[in-house]
Amino acid sequence: MSAASLAAHRAARKISDTYADSMVLLVATSVMSGQPGIGWAGAVMAAPAALADLAEQGFEPADLAGADANDLVLAVHAADEEKAQAALAAGADAIFSAAESGDAQIGVVSQRRWPWPRQRCPGRELVRGGEGGEQT
Repeated sequence: MSAASLAAHRAARKISDTYADSMVLLVATSVMSGQPGIGWAGAVMAAPAALADLAEQGFEPADLAGADANDLVLAVHAADEEKAQAALAAGADAIFSAAESGDAQIGVVSQRRWPWPRQRCPGRELVRGGEGGEQT
């Protein structure tokens, strides 16, 4: 496939109230990039600079409506809608597989999955807190 055909379709998925650290984002980006029919992929936290980068990649503000720094965004340029959706699903699977692995070194926090409050802690962006503010 030509480079132009791999960029024919753009798709983005916002996962609200979900944080992933940079290593998890890199893995998700790599997984999506490796899917058939994908010309470009990115997994980012929806901070203003990242949203600007996505805009430079041709994503419209409507594609990212309501996204803010507390949201995770997966985005791809693909040959068609089917390949785009498959890549986005693979990226999400990579992120949530990391979250469910139980590895304390992997940083993924989802407000929807973990109802306890997020806390700041030295050396980590966010950790989940147990009763009495204990780190778990």
